[in-house]
Amino acid sequence: MSEKTNILYLCVLVAISDYKLQNEETHKIIKISKELKIDFNVHNAFEEIQNKFREDFDAACNFYLNNITTPEYRQLAKKYLKEVAMVDNDLKDREVRFLVLCKKAWGRESFD
Repeated sequence: MSEKTNILYLCVLVAISDYKLQNEETHKIIKISKELKIDFNVHNAFEEIQNKFREDFDAACNFYLNNITTPEYRQLAKKYLKEVAMVDNDLKDREVRFLVLCKKAWGRESFD
């Protein structure tokens, strides 16, 4: 799985971090997938995450985070994750927690 695809899975995770996948978030992820030139189905990714990780949100986050290794893609992921988190103009606690997990996994320099 490419780093770009892992970014999209992380976007799905941040979207569902508040326990629901909203239309605005889905549309934003589709827009991001077009920018990345990746054929990506948000709902299929959601199902795959649910089946693979069940209720272990942290394990899912860590799996996709660890598959993004280059600073360039980490910066791109950070940008897109923030966009998805803020698409509804309401940054929730679980979305903040998700971004903190990213910072811990990639180091502070990825978030400065």
